[in-house]
Amino acid sequence: MKKENHHIETTVKDSIDKMPEADQLVANQRHFQEVITKAAVEAYQNNGLAVYYDAVAMTEKVSLNYAARPYKIYIWHGEKDNVWPLKTAKTLNKLYTDSSLHIIENKGHLLYLSYFDEIVNEIESDQARLK
Repeated sequence: MKKENHHIETTVKDSIDKMPEADQLVANQRHFQEVITKAAVEAYQNNGLAVYYDAVAMTEKVSLNYAARPYKIYIWHGEKDNVWPLKTAKTLNKLYTDSSLHIIENKGHLLYLSYFDEIVNEIESDQARLK
């Protein structure tokens, strides 16, 4: 078991080293490394299906009625995200008629880890106004 743990930790470290600096600053925090490591283990245990389904979602033609939905869309995007281009967030913001877009400077794909409270607060604040 110790060998597998070392391998996972090495794999996660190698992955973090390939991230943009903005994501490395988040990912190198001890408590976030634990989350990322658990996610890597889960991905391995599920044979990478989540990554596969992400690829399908990105490449399969989807027809949605962007205006016909009963909820607001919240888009938080790191300016330095190298997984999803900024253009994607801007396009989604245009397609969804009731959305809020936050572009966070000097943050990458992992911005949600360090902005979790702000994201939840925005959603809760909007929900409170609707009551």
